[in-house]
Amino acid sequence: MEQFFQSLQNRFLHFHGPNGVALEWGIRRDSLRVAENGLLPLYVGKNASDIAKRVGLHLKLKTSRTVPGKAVNGVCERMTTSCQVRDRLDRLFPNLQDTRALALDNLALSYVKLQGDSAFVERFFLEDLAVGLLRPIFNVDSER
Repeated sequence: MEQFFQSLQNRFLHFHGPNGVALEWGIRRDSLRVAENGLLPLYVGKNASDIAKRVGLHLKLKTSRTVPGKAVNGVCERMTTSCQVRDRLDRLFPNLQDTRALALDNLALSYVKLQGDSAFVERFFLEDLAVGLLRPIFNVDSER
């Protein structure tokens, strides 16, 4: 956690708030929570079918950046609605010309496999529980 925090080139994320109001969130040490396994959870998501496709949508590995470095100090749209992980990396590391290596060298994936007719219900509640407990900073948004 400390290494990640110290390496941040930008500690502010910007969002569109209600009625178009610009919101700013400063990431502090206490914004980061280390999981029981010692790793820093950055994002929690759910997927019902193709996890590889979902990871690909999040990482956008065919592009060097999803957010221009000069655009991180204000509200700007995401490249796609599915690339939230890469978007946040680009905003926190604006001085890197290409953030793909950062993502590939430092991110890990863990998952829970759910099966059965009620898996969609469990998936819904499990994601909300994980976000609430782990408080991953890449999940923060202001859509509502």
